[in-house]
Amino acid sequence: SLGKVILRQAAASEKGTVKLSYDPVPEVTHYHIFRSPSEEEDWEEIGVTKKLSYTDSSGKAGKSYRYYVVGTSRGADKTLRQGRKSRVAVVKVRKKPERIAYAGDSVMTGFSIYKVITGGGRRVFAEKGLSTVRFYNGSVIRKMLAYRPDRVYIMLGINSLVGSPGSAYIDRMLSFYQKILTSCCKSNPDMEIIAVSVAPVGSTKRIKQSKVNEYNRKLKKLTESFPQVEFCDQTPLLADRYGRLLKKYAAGDGIHWKKLTYPIVLKYWDAFAKVYTTDY
Repeated sequence: SLGKVILRQAAASEKGTVKLSYDPVPEVTHYHIFRSPSEEEDWEEIGVTKKLSYTDSSGKAGKSYRYYVVGTSRGADKTLRQGRKSRVAVVKVRKKPERIAYAGDSVMTGFSIYKVITGGGRRVFAEKGLSTVRFYNGSVIRKMLAYRPDRVYIMLGINSLVGSPGSAYIDRMLSFYQKILTSCCKSNPDMEIIAVSVAPVGSTKRIKQSKVNEYNRKLKKLTESFPQVEFCDQTPLLADRYGRLLKKYAAGDGIHWKKLTYPIVLKYWDAFAKVYTTDY
């Protein structure tokens, strides 16, 4: 009998497509793709291909679908043989956002100050000195949610790391980050939320890089409990080989960014958001 299809990836694009990728199966000549809107509804064959990937463009934005793939071939006697189906992938169909919000503290305000974000469906909701507590209890989050964004980038936490706080304090700050995420999800269940890591720091005695790393590790773990939240680690873009903020990006205090940093970061964030890929 034919072998089981091994599903490797399911990628949801902001263009509204879902791409499934899988490994080749010996003797299989065709791969059949099945989809179901929910566990209670029947499976439907939506496509067949000889390729090792298939792109579904017929899903409805905001809706989650279940997919599996099965291989077939015909023997010398023309008898159709069918292998075992792959594991089931659950993917939410996305859409390109019309309104994007950028929420955070003074580092985030640079997008406005340097006129990197100037309208066109993009708005910055940020203030100097905001912690997760002050953001959650203040007016910025209310203004942001009133904007009704389809996607929001959140970059918060650097102000809470001044003075090398202990782990218990970091946990408390992240408990308010959790409340922020919960409020966003309740406001719009279809909102895409991207929690951006706190950037590495450069030459400064105010914040230890080890505390930034601890915060980001815990933030990443927190986001895993929210299906509509993605964690964007910007460290590979901004860090030098020692894990510190690259000098060409760092302002004088080692915490904030130079003007040239912002368009580079924005491009990185946009590329991250174009496709969400789940590995299996």
